Amino acid sequence: MTGIGGEGLATGATYSWAELGERFDFKPAYFSVAGGIIARPQHDSILLMTHPGGARSFDYGDYWDGDELVYTGRGQRGDQERTGANRDVGENGGTLHVFQPAGAPRELLYVGAARCVGEWTDTAPDGDGEQRSVLRFRLRFSEPALAATDQPYDASDADRAAEHARKPRPFDPGRVGKPARPKGWTRTPEEILALQEKARKGHQELLVRLAVWLEGDRWSDIEEIEGAVDLWATPRRGHRVIFEAKTMGSRASVGRVRGALGQLLEYRYFYGEPDDELCIVSDRPIGARAGRMLDSLGVAMLWRDEDGFRPGNATGDDSFG
Repeated sequence: MTGIGGEGLATGATYSWAELGERFDFKPAYFSVAGGIIARPQHDSILLMTHPGGARSFDYGDYWDGDELVYTGRGQRGDQERTGANRDVGENGGTLHVFQPAGAPRELLYVGAARCVGEWTDTAPDGDGEQRSVLRFRLRFSEPALAATDQPYDASDADRAAEHARKPRPFDPGRVGKPARPKGWTRTPEEILALQEKARKGHQELLVRLAVWLEGDRWSDIEEIEGAVDLWATPRRGHRVIFEAKTMGSRASVGRVRGALGQLLEYRYFYGEPDDELCIVSDRPIGARAGRMLDSLGVAMLWRDEDGFRPGNATGDDSFG
């Protein structure tokens, strides 16, 4: 062991991969393959990479809650498990040294030293757009951390574009989402791309038909937020409604409803208002059991038929019947 670990790291300072590799005894190139969590037990340290504004390659959904950082565990596909590096973070297997991109290649800004003071499971999309279980860790810093709003460097053009994209805009019926990367699938890339293309077209068709249906009923402010809200709109009377569209496979409907519910709650919290109403929209009816669960939470359900859309539960009937 030759490095000095976290000794002397200064909050707000920028460090190169080479400097950190020398401090914590690993080759700088390890940053490109190790993922967002690097455990260095010989230095009683764990290095965490965070992107509270969203990373270029994949957005784990880290965010600041006051002076504390809510950090998402490792794993881009499938349910995250509390093993390995994720367990190390939850059990404070060393001082958690938090870094984030400094705006220049191979440079990181030191956010500060932290400890995990809480953890829970949540629902979020994986690298292929499928809803899965993720681990959230609440990190508390030993000294005031360098929150995103205090950073001394300018965001890159890509970061500015991402921030701008996460704002409401008029719904565009001609927009179709970018294809997800097929990495990690067991099917051939050609098969995966074909399935993804079919799913994207079905999802967009559902949204287009919903927008036309709402316009016909004189709803206003029909908007979307890229990477977040599928669509929201305001009726002639009453509160705005946030819609989450899901195409339902015969075996996947329960999981899809769970995923849609989690997304709606997240979107209302981060982008909407407390009195926004919530509605799941699908291309077929859901079971009575799922409908009753949504009723208990005050969430409406609509499903598409030949003439437009029909309520799929009692709350939907109250709101749209």
